[in-house]
Amino acid sequence: MTLFDAIKKVYPIVVKCSNCNHKFELRIPKGTTISDYLQSEASTCENCGCSTLIRIVLDNPKHKEQQNEHGR
Repeated sequence: MTLFDAIKKVYPIVVKCSNCNHKFELRIPKGTTISDYLQSEASTCENCGCSTLIRIVLDNPKHKEQQNEHGR
């Protein structure tokens, strides 16, 4: 998260357009859930303009290590 994000009170997620497969970072205002924002008219693909975005969950090596430590 950048300083700009902290000031504007947004958090970034990575999304992919199911229409054109364009991947990009989407900034969601804090206080709005990801699913609500993705279903709103505000979330459109920056490449083709459609509103069929899918969140991409990136692998987090630290998270995987923590899961392995706890036997999950």
